[in-house]
Amino acid sequence: MTASFPFELDASAKRRAFPDVDDESEGRVFGLVESGIALPEGGAFYLVEFDSPVLSRARILAYVDKYGRVFETSEPLIIPPARFPDFKGFSQEGTARERGYLAVVSRIGEETAVGSYSCKDPGGNERYRIEGVIGPRVFSAPLPGPWEPYDDFIGKAYFRFVGLARERAASRPFDLGAVFARFDTTDLFDAVNREILEVESSFGEGGACDVERYLAALLRDSGIVGKTRDDLAFTAPDGRPCVPAVRLLRTAFYANTYYVDFYYADASGTVVENGGFSTLPETAEARRTFLRAEAALNRFLLLTEYLEQHFEGGSRAADEAFCSAADRWLCDRICVQAYDPAQAPLLESAWDKHLAYARACEMLRLPYRVGYEFYSDQGAASFGVNVFCPPADVMAGIAWDEAAGCYVPRDEAARNGDAARYAAHAAILFAAQAFSVSSDIERVYLNCMRDGGDEAVAAGVFERAAFCAAFASDAEHAFADPFAFLHNLGVAFEWGDEFALRAVPTCFQRGEGVFAETREPLIHRDAVPFSEEARELAGVAAPCDLTIFEDGARSAYAEEVSAALDAGVASALECLKGIHDRTENILVRRICGALMDGFMLGDLDEHSYLEVKEAFIDAYGFKPLMARATALVRADDESQAIAVLEDLLAKVEATEGFADTAQTCYRFFDSYETRYMYARHCADDAAGRRVLPLPDEAFLVHDALAQVYTTSIAGADAALEHANRCIELAPARAYSYLRAARAYFMRGEFEQEISMCSKAIEVAWHPADAGLALYWMAYAFWKLERYDAAAACYRRCAALRSAMADQAMVEFEELLQSVKGLQRHTEEEEDEILRKEGVAVGALSANCESMLDMAKAAADSGCNSLCCVMAASGARVVRDDALMPTVRSFSAGRDKLSIR
Repeated sequence: MTASFPFELDASAKRRAFPDVDDESEGRVFGLVESGIALPEGGAFYLVEFDSPVLSRARILAYVDKYGRVFETSEPLIIPPARFPDFKGFSQEGTARERGYLAVVSRIGEETAVGSYSCKDPGGNERYRIEGVIGPRVFSAPLPGPWEPYDDFIGKAYFRFVGLARERAASRPFDLGAVFARFDTTDLFDAVNREILEVESSFGEGGACDVERYLAALLRDSGIVGKTRDDLAFTAPDGRPCVPAVRLLRTAFYANTYYVDFYYADASGTVVENGGFSTLPETAEARRTFLRAEAALNRFLLLTEYLEQHFEGGSRAADEAFCSAADRWLCDRICVQAYDPAQAPLLESAWDKHLAYARACEMLRLPYRVGYEFYSDQGAASFGVNVFCPPADVMAGIAWDEAAGCYVPRDEAARNGDAARYAAHAAILFAAQAFSVSSDIERVYLNCMRDGGDEAVAAGVFERAAFCAAFASDAEHAFADPFAFLHNLGVAFEWGDEFALRAVPTCFQRGEGVFAETREPLIHRDAVPFSEEARELAGVAAPCDLTIFEDGARSAYAEEVSAALDAGVASALECLKGIHDRTENILVRRICGALMDGFMLGDLDEHSYLEVKEAFIDAYGFKPLMARATALVRADDESQAIAVLEDLLAKVEATEGFADTAQTCYRFFDSYETRYMYARHCADDAAGRRVLPLPDEAFLVHDALAQVYTTSIAGADAALEHANRCIELAPARAYSYLRAARAYFMRGEFEQEISMCSKAIEVAWHPADAGLALYWMAYAFWKLERYDAAAACYRRCAALRSAMADQAMVEFEELLQSVKGLQRHTEEEEDEILRKEGVAVGALSANCESMLDMAKAAADSGCNSLCCVMAASGARVVRDDALMPTVRSFSAGRDKLSIR
């Protein structure tokens, strides 16, 4: 009893008990002590719990100063506390002190109103009472309460709203899962505000413990609390407010950490800021707010996981001081998760190495976001890595001060030091991940870049043997002195003022030196032979054989002549004669002859660049008619559009040069993906012949006529005729079959419509095409009263998240309401239903997975351009966070940054 109530009160001590503090206090006695225990000069009283109704011993719970503010303490105070109070009352403005509020105050001074009160006879014989509760009701005493002197009023209010409510909350298990459940949403702002509200109401039912209050402190420090998307907008140069698109995501497949996905777009929809690939000075503060918020969530996530696994009592047992210290310690130990380079396998494929590195980086569980980009040399024996680390402004801005008993701001030097150490550890970590990919990676070039990527703060080349030896020297891989590690391996860095790192020269540049590009970047001009695997998949010997441009070779001639024209007409004539003499293409010879005549007759001069280009590109004269027809279609002038299209069709049919023969067939391809689908699905159509691209207009004229005629039932037959011609000319293009499906719909032939939609799915590689096919099929099945198949199609359409997804779910609900007794099926059951209907279930996924196989084969053949095309499209359906970093590692340009 003496230990629980350490202060003995003699007969002279001025004290009194509060009656009716709380119905659930079970005989406990609370009150105040005005003398008998040392008080600061000018002090008021202590709020205490007495050992018994005799009031002979007490334990201190809080101190109330002369201004009526409540400061929690368990010891007598010599001087008034130099910090924010924990509980206070304040009068409402404009009420002459007759009304006011009671507020819980956070350790950084933020006030949360929890109740309201009234004051009777202000300035005279003042009496106070609690009028109401703001938020959850945390005590059972009736409201409004009795009129009481201020000391009794504020004392009881503290016990009811804070002291006893917190004790009851502490007796219940802390639900860490409920905290994370609040962030199980894409709405960052709503999740943050709900969490802060929960913590600020922690005096009530289900109150927060210290670790959750630590999360609230981190979120407040980030600057995100109370904000909306509009608050983080900036004014574009045209005066338009540019509001960010923001989503909160959890990277469940790999690191399982939080990721704040945000971007700003201009009026045209072009992304101008996304925190990674593109940054703007105008959005710097907003960007750092998002990054600080993301870091707050990930620091809390990693902290609580550590506490649950290694701290006795788990998260609930850790106070805010320990949370703050443990958080800093964990942020300094990111290298412990590095893969061991000594255990690296041997990979022979460049694609496999790049994908393995991206996956190794995506697995990293980091408290602060780190961007990375990487690439390899031609033999994939050397990796170049740029690591983009957070600036000092993103690092922790507060820390718990044990002496002050609250959070205090951290100065610039401390944050600079944190940023520097984090960058050094990140350099070690990302180099280790590279060496761990394959045992034949001998060298890693690494630049550690500032936020925005303009300057390096550390740069150097790691040699495998030296790095592995240094890495193995610390069995825990914590690297307490990361700068010594970097210095010993020859990495350059320099200290500036306030522990900030100065800029240093980078150790490599993209596309230069070891990482210089050696292959033709344009696929249709890359004649280097494929590997055996790539030849089998693509069905051709080299990338250029996959060309989708009928004018590809001629466009090269156009560039050549234009370059010669820079030196004058004489040079252009000489160039044209050279092309004429070395080519066997009759069409090209004719174009060269016509251009030479034009220059010699004076119809063309040194400024005739456009005429030269048009002569080679529009060799058949189709483009003006097609452009006019397209404009008329867009203007809904169907009759005029049809007239122009019929003229174009007549011109196309009269033109010789691209009719199928026993050795060659001409097909239309709108993309390299469609060209690959032709190789994958249309071997029977090719029948061993050489496949060459058709002039665009020779196909598009049929496509446009099918589209225009489909707008009326009367034109359905004509539409079908042209749609079938589209299928003949582009059998690997999903929309060819969808044109036919629409024509059959207009004719009311739903079985044929379903057949065409299914064929579209067989060759589809884009979710939008497959989604539209499923949507149309669903309605056709509904019309045919095959309701289970209709429901399955609607659900499959929605699952693809295509443009038709929302409408598909609307119609799905209408189907459920209109067809009584229609059962819901599992995904496996729906697949079986659709297979029985002849639908190509799984074709879209299979096509995309095959494109990833082609991407790998192309990369291993050195054709990075084709690799990027295939992989980027395959990644639309095959969900893997490591795919896009891998694609960017093979692509040229600055858009290759990835984020971990």
